[in-house]
Amino acid sequence: MGFLIRRRQSFGPFALNLSTKGVGISTGVKGARLSVGPNGTFVHLGRKGFYYRKKIGGFSEPHQQKINHQVSKKQEVKSRIESADIKNFQNSSPDSLLKEINEKNSLVKYSTISLIVSIIIFFIFLGAGSPGWLNFILMILSVALYSFLFKKDTERKTVTVVYKLDKEIKEPFNKLNKEFIKFDKSEKIWRIETQQGTDDWKRNSGASNLVNRDEIQIMNELPKFFDSNIIPYGFKIDSQEYYFFPDRILIYQGKEVGMATYSELQIYTSITKFIEDQEVPSDTEVIGHNWKYMNKNGGPDRRFNNNYQIPVVLYSEIDLQTKSGINLKFQTSNKNACENLLQSFEGIRKIKAKK
Repeated sequence: MGFLIRRRQSFGPFALNLSTKGVGISTGVKGARLSVGPNGTFVHLGRKGFYYRKKIGGFSEPHQQKINHQVSKKQEVKSRIESADIKNFQNSSPDSLLKEINEKNSLVKYSTISLIVSIIIFFIFLGAGSPGWLNFILMILSVALYSFLFKKDTERKTVTVVYKLDKEIKEPFNKLNKEFIKFDKSEKIWRIETQQGTDDWKRNSGASNLVNRDEIQIMNELPKFFDSNIIPYGFKIDSQEYYFFPDRILIYQGKEVGMATYSELQIYTSITKFIEDQEVPSDTEVIGHNWKYMNKNGGPDRRFNNNYQIPVVLYSEIDLQTKSGINLKFQTSNKNACENLLQSFEGIRKIKAKK
């Protein structure tokens, strides 16, 4: 269970907002307020059921939905499938663009410093009993300075890359993007987190492997502080974000960035029989049913009263691996989605391997 701590303290026309996300300040009159906080600067207008809210500058956060699908707690799944730390991708990639991205990501955000200093000065003036009009002017100046420095921070930290693709790479890259769109149309896409063999097939509907998996969503967006005429597809896995550009794969982990090349990418696909104890997706092919508790001949184990049948379906799986550290395994409800994506990856990999 998560906990939310939020407190609001008013000082005349000003209000100090304390929450688990940070400190914010707002000012204004009834029906019109200006607020500055950890999520950015906002203008709030409206009364009697009609309201308007506008963010001044900043980046919007894409909506992410995450659903967990895990095996029973009684089952131990130990073989974890995960990529290396971002340092591995940096050490294997002495690249000028990568160096520029990491240098700019490490730059100090002056807008954040100005916000902290403004809050301190505001409380000093407040404690000294300064008049309300002076506090209001201070607030306006602080917001103006923050907005100006935020814009400058964005300009200083943003890396711009303009791609001019020749025909040799343009066609396979466009194909990759089209296959990502088709891949994303699978009703369910999971990332396989862990996989472990089991001998207890009687109590696992005949399964020889147990897995933990998380549902993921495909991204089609640029990384933060990155400007380009190409908007790549990718996905977020735990603390890492993967972006597939025409010439490289960028991996973001917090403020640090690494990269991998298509030429080192190894891709494998397979069709797997999966005993689905969750809701069966509509684009999935059901090939049979197994009993929850079964005997050697596939029939129900009569020792269990709560025995029932579970659908056996066909899913598609794809593995992405590189020597630098990428190690990802995905599963899709559409059994054809992974093979098509593999072919598009192979097209780019072969071209990059020639160079």
